[in-house]
Amino acid sequence: MPTLTAQSVRGFLFLFCLLTLLPAASPAAPASDSPRMTPVVRAVKSVAPAVVNITSTHIIEGQRVSPLERFFGPGFSPGFPGFEGFPGARPGRQKRVSLGSGVIVDGQKGLVLTNAHVIAGSDEVMVHLLDGREFSATVKGAEPDFDIAVLEIKGARDLPTVRLGDSADIMPGETVIAIGNPFGFNHTVTTGVVSALGRTIRNDSGVFTDLIQTDAAINPGNSGGPLLDIEGVLIGINTAVDARAEGIGFAIPINKARRVMADLMGQGRV
Repeated sequence: MPTLTAQSVRGFLFLFCLLTLLPAASPAAPASDSPRMTPVVRAVKSVAPAVVNITSTHIIEGQRVSPLERFFGPGFSPGFPGFEGFPGARPGRQKRVSLGSGVIVDGQKGLVLTNAHVIAGSDEVMVHLLDGREFSATVKGAEPDFDIAVLEIKGARDLPTVRLGDSADIMPGETVIAIGNPFGFNHTVTTGVVSALGRTIRNDSGVFTDLIQTDAAINPGNSGGPLLDIEGVLIGINTAVDARAEGIGFAIPINKARRVMADLMGQGRV
């Protein structure tokens, strides 16, 4: 039976450390002519960097309750020495955070299109990019009647940008792609078709007309994200789902969103 020498042990340890420290080989990407590189895959690869996750924080002024009051009930105060001054309910601040999506439509100016309800009542807006960068954003304008808002990313230029399409030639039945952050799952991709055009829906905020209906899955957090055609061109801004049924979502046509954005940036209102 061969014996291990000190030299052979050192050699083995050196080889083991070398293999451990070497970076793992990244999987090779499919060739450009691979059948796996479908139009949907190409569109997502092109547009995903321009899709952002939006975190909207709203500060709520209210009453903060002492731990003893939470347990024993409002107004409780221990009646023994040492607790005469135990604090009860007193002014406090709470944060309410909501999540949504958006898409960069002007990389030079750092402009983002999203829904007005995504940033409604916000005191602080943060934009998170696919590459991990985070930026503070200001609301340049919002129009609840059209559910469109424009954000400006602070301190960021030369950002990835989506191509704006023409929603006038959308065809029922054509393939569409939705990208967003449903339930906080960043850059989730769903596909479907244009189910119908010119839809009207009513909710607590009012009546919205001339919407694109799609069966591409749109869930909470998708609001404000892009609806793309098969070429990766922006044709709509996802805005609502019908909770009574599956496969019924709605998007604002990009032609309408573009007009609202121009008015907000030029005049401050529609």
